[in-house]
Amino acid sequence: MLYLYPKSLKTKKAQLFHSKNATCLVYKRLTGIGCGNPKCIVCSETRKSKHQLSIAVRNYLTRQRIHEIISSEPNQLWVHLENFYNSIPRFSIVDLENYKNALKLPSSSRSAVQAALIRRFDRLNEKLLKVFSYATFQKKEKSFNAYTLANNLEQSTCTYCNRLYTNTVVSEKNEKITRPQFDHWYPKKKFSLLALSFHNLIPSCHTCNSSIKGTEVFEIGSHIHPYMDLIKKNDFKFSYKYSTKTKNGIAVKLLFPSGNNAVKRTMEAFKIEEVYNAHTEEIKDLIRLKQAYSDRYLSILANNTYKGLKISKEELYQLAFGVKYNEEEYSKRPFSKMKKDLLLELGMVK
Repeated sequence: MLYLYPKSLKTKKAQLFHSKNATCLVYKRLTGIGCGNPKCIVCSETRKSKHQLSIAVRNYLTRQRIHEIISSEPNQLWVHLENFYNSIPRFSIVDLENYKNALKLPSSSRSAVQAALIRRFDRLNEKLLKVFSYATFQKKEKSFNAYTLANNLEQSTCTYCNRLYTNTVVSEKNEKITRPQFDHWYPKKKFSLLALSFHNLIPSCHTCNSSIKGTEVFEIGSHIHPYMDLIKKNDFKFSYKYSTKTKNGIAVKLLFPSGNNAVKRTMEAFKIEEVYNAHTEEIKDLIRLKQAYSDRYLSILANNTYKGLKISKEELYQLAFGVKYNEEEYSKRPFSKMKKDLLLELGMVK
C-alpha cells in the first residue's frame, strides 16, 4: 500500500480541478442548470439525466452539498452518507449502518429483513448513480474524464500493490490509450453518493481493483486509506522464506512488527503475500547478488563501473536494483517497497 501524499502540490491541484468539474457534471445532470461560466466545457457537454430522484433528494442535493461530497476528506465521506440518509424519507442513519453490515455477509447468510433493506438501498443507489455518473466520467470523448484525473495524479504504479505500472498514456493526437483504473474505496454501486468523490477514487491496477477487492466494504480505522494513513516502516515488511511450495524454492512472507491490525487486514484483503509469490524470481536475484558480492555490491559499482561519475546514493541504488530508494518515490517503480525491505534484510543497503 502506497501513501498518496494528500498535502502535496500535485495532489492538491488535482483535487481542486476534479472537485470543480465533477460538481458541474453532477449538478447539471441533476437539474439541467449549468454553473453560469460560458467557458465551462463540462456544463456545455452535459445534459440533465432521466434520474427519477424524489423531490426530497433533489432538494437535499444543492450545488454546495454536491461540491462538499465530492471534495471532502476521507474521514468525512461516511458523514456525508449519514447526513444524506438521515434527511430523506424512508431512510435513517440506523438503516445505513444495518445496510453496511448486511453487505458484509454472504447473500446466503442474510435474513429476509436484511435482503429487503439491501434491495431498498440498491434501488436508490441505482437512481443516484445516474446523477453521480461514473459511467459518464469514464467516457474518453468528454473533455473532463477519468484520463484527466489520472494524468493530474501521475501515479505510475498501483497504489495498493506497487506491483504493476499504471501510467497514463495519451498520444500526440489525443488518443486516450491507457490509464489506471480507479477503485472506489466505498463501492460505487452500494454508496453511489460517493461515486465521484475525489478521495473515493484510488488509482490502481485491474488486478487489485476488479479481480481482488471488487465490492468489498472497507471502513476508516479498520482498513488503510491511502489518502489518510501513512504506513510506518514497522507496520509491515516484506521478507522471504525457503519453501517447497514454489517453483524456485523461495516464498514471500509479510511481517507485521508493530501489530497494526488495520495494515494487516488491508494487506490480507488485497492478497499481497499471495500475488507477490508470483514474483519470487525478483527475490532470488537479490539473494544471488548477496552470495556473489556479499554486502559490497554497491561499493563495487561505485568504485568500478561508475567510477568518476557524479552520482548520488539514490541514483546508484536505482541503477543497481531498478527501484526507488526513498519512500516518497516508491510509486515510480514496481516492487520498490519489497526490494528495499529485502535489501535491508540481506544487509546490502543501510
